[in-house]
Amino acid sequence: MFHLTNGKIYVMETPNGTYLPTENSQEAKEFTYKQAKFLQQKSGKKYSWIRNLMMVNTSTGEEKERSNYRGNADAFIGDNDVEFNFSILEEINAETSAILKTSGWTLDVLSSYEAKLKVGLSKYDSALSDVEHAMQEYVRKNGKNPSASKAAKLTYLMIDVRSKRSDIKEALRFIHVMQDGITKRQPLPELKTNMEREVTAEYRGRTDYFRRANEILEGVV
Repeated sequence: MFHLTNGKIYVMETPNGTYLPTENSQEAKEFTYKQAKFLQQKSGKKYSWIRNLMMVNTSTGEEKERSNYRGNADAFIGDNDVEFNFSILEEINAETSAILKTSGWTLDVLSSYEAKLKVGLSKYDSALSDVEHAMQEYVRKNGKNPSASKAAKLTYLMIDVRSKRSDIKEALRFIHVMQDGITKRQPLPELKTNMEREVTAEYRGRTDYFRRANEILEGVV
């Protein structure tokens, strides 16, 4: 590996890929022989200051003799050799496989799923209301709360309905993210980030009843 330097100035690389001069050798970028040579021969005024710098071997401190030859001879021989990490091929292939396995739904397909989900949401909204009204009607007619065994069965029924309703609402949010992604031509990383935001988060109570309910569930009262 090599530094590009004149003994005082080194070449550093910013996070956005721009090359700048630095006097701090710790900030200097390590180049392969081919990279350093390419940068020295790069045309344009932006990096003209680099042409006068020397290639210095980072291990031995020896200067690489400058040559006007623009070919690739000896690019990966001796000190110029690099160790290629083949594990990146596995990472790239895994990511490629994941992308290829996606169905790539169109807006028409997403709209079809959206319509079906909205029907399901309407059903379980009604179911939730029905169970609540059934309990209210029981109290009104009988003048008392349901027995403990009936209340337990009703609670399980409510949990089942609410869970299904929550799953449908989450799926609808995912559909809307995908529709927005197609419309705005969002790249996969942005689409993934937006999708992760729509995963159902932990519920945060809005009234004191939430605290009271948790105390009952936890056996505090």
